[in-house]
Amino acid sequence: RDMEVAMSLFAECKGAGLKPDVKMFNTLMHIAGMNGRSDIVLRLYHELDALDLRPNVESTVAVIRGLALTDFAKAEALLRKMRTQVVPPAAAYGFLMRAALHRRDAQKVLELCKEMSTHKIPMSQYTYGCMLQACLVMLSDNTSSDVLEVLMDLEQKGLQPGVFVYNKLILFFVRSGKPLKGLEIMRRMREQGVQMQRFTYNVLISGFCEHGLIAQALDIFQQLENDPSEDNFPVAASYLPILDFYSQNNDQLQLKKWMRKMEQSSVEFDMDCFGAVVGHRVRMQDIGGAVDLTAKMIERGYEAKDVYPHLLRAFVDSSNLRHAHSLVMDKLQMLGVTPTVHDFTMLLEGYARHGRLKQALGVFESMRQLKLQPNAWTFNSLLKACRDAGDVEQMWKVLDEMQALGLEASAYTYNLLMCGLVNANQMDTARILLQDMQAAGFHPDVYTYTILLNGLGRNGLVSEAHMLFKSMQASGITPSLQSYCSLLNCYARSDDLEGATRILQELEASDLRLNAFVYTPIIHCHVKRGRLAEAYAVFQNMVRRDIIPSAVTYCSMIPAFAADPVMHDVVLELWDRLRRAKYYATHGAFQAVLQVMLARSAYEQAFTHIDTMFHLRFEPNITPKSMQAVVAAVPESVLLSARSEPLRTLATSSRVFRQANKLHVAIRVGDRADPKHIVSI
Repeated sequence: RDMEVAMSLFAECKGAGLKPDVKMFNTLMHIAGMNGRSDIVLRLYHELDALDLRPNVESTVAVIRGLALTDFAKAEALLRKMRTQVVPPAAAYGFLMRAALHRRDAQKVLELCKEMSTHKIPMSQYTYGCMLQACLVMLSDNTSSDVLEVLMDLEQKGLQPGVFVYNKLILFFVRSGKPLKGLEIMRRMREQGVQMQRFTYNVLISGFCEHGLIAQALDIFQQLENDPSEDNFPVAASYLPILDFYSQNNDQLQLKKWMRKMEQSSVEFDMDCFGAVVGHRVRMQDIGGAVDLTAKMIERGYEAKDVYPHLLRAFVDSSNLRHAHSLVMDKLQMLGVTPTVHDFTMLLEGYARHGRLKQALGVFESMRQLKLQPNAWTFNSLLKACRDAGDVEQMWKVLDEMQALGLEASAYTYNLLMCGLVNANQMDTARILLQDMQAAGFHPDVYTYTILLNGLGRNGLVSEAHMLFKSMQASGITPSLQSYCSLLNCYARSDDLEGATRILQELEASDLRLNAFVYTPIIHCHVKRGRLAEAYAVFQNMVRRDIIPSAVTYCSMIPAFAADPVMHDVVLELWDRLRRAKYYATHGAFQAVLQVMLARSAYEQAFTHIDTMFHLRFEPNITPKSMQAVVAAVPESVLLSARSEPLRTLATSSRVFRQANKLHVAIRVGDRADPKHIVSI
């Protein structure tokens, strides 16, 4: 990929009086194409022609590759011209497909696939992959509501998706949280007579287990066991998701049953299965059992240096850092195992996850004392701990040490630094770091821009945030949902409702899958302006789009709506939705709903509501404001008849409260009050 060195060698060749051949030109054009230098590709192509060297098929493919991303129309025209003379190879179509995918033009990819089929050009693995990506683009763009429609469309175009495409589509749906859709693809495979692979079964078993659908996972496992193909039988990877599911759910009985089943089927209990089971034992606080299992794995012939990292990972993942620390610092050496950089870094990352910078630095110091060379992962984990602890000064020290050891900072390193600076509100330094990052040869990615947009949003720098967002798009980087949300929050914090609404409309017209974080700032903006009907309209639009509101969405509306009697029905509806979603409400939302219930004389409902407040330990927040609201609104006789203990206490307190008011009035009138009356009160 080093074009500069390649061109230098090319110049040396010509300088030595040697005449470059077509193969050399082709190689150079491919290198230039890989580096996106279409200008060099064209120059070399013309030079090839000028030297009376006849360009061959490979030459034309190299030019198509070089032009596809920058001038798609010219590259496509070149392919058409090539087809009039020879049969283009699959690679020429592959480069055009890749460029079409870069533009998210899935339809063009399928047209090129159809053309290959028409001219009987065999599909390569790469072009099959492009066809698959086109299917996924169509699905994510919602241009086809159902994957079966996409598959039927391919079949109508004369394309028979192979098992590779089906498997990848299943994998796509499983990773998208839709394993039942993956099951539909599997049924489609059977209808089309496509031979199942073990991978197909394993992906679905894993997907169902991941989403808690253990019955479906066990059904697929049984289908794998009953598959007549000699290549399809359960292996360790088939058992692993089931073991992991029962491990995560602490179902020891089923876990033992499936471990016995593995043993009876002569399936080797491999390291991944060991990791799942040892993780379960650590989570169950069965440290002795976890250590015994580790010893058994070593007895079976596995090397201690390969086994103990799984135990360490189990300790770190379960936040059992005391045992993780003891294992790395003491026990491994006692067992004759030398802790590696990987072991220390894993422990360091555990401390970093919990924001324990002091302990993370202690682990790093131990590495120094043992003369272990930290790697980039070590330093990045340490930077993460500094970022979360808000210690910017320590971040710079870590970076200096990293560079002193000759380790180069990656784009991820710069993003960690950027995030730390933004969190500390050091925006000027963050801007300088962006320039340093570019000078070091790293192009800011979508994460870099999103971090900066967050910082600008917090400081209300709307115009700069808008310019940065446009700069990101101009750089060819597709903004993520988080990028849009950061810009939208920037407008919302600055009370620029029009700007925020414009971003919302742009998002609704995009391919991105929206969530509550998109709509909540708009709702909050309307609420701040007192536009309650408009806020509720945004909420209804959100619900119509099957977007699940968050607790913040509800709690930003309920207190404001409660202040308007016209919106009281809406308040109770929102409260009902919030409770059914099992969200934890804020005290402000509880208080607002209580006021609505009291205003409607719905005393029994209000009493149940107060019981809930006590149950959720809101007692410190209930008095005196909540008590006064109830005392003022509820007749004393109703309070005294209340069944719940908190309300009986409240009833007694209310009498004291009312008498205290009388005493206060009596004292205020001074000499005109009867002293005996004051004493009696």
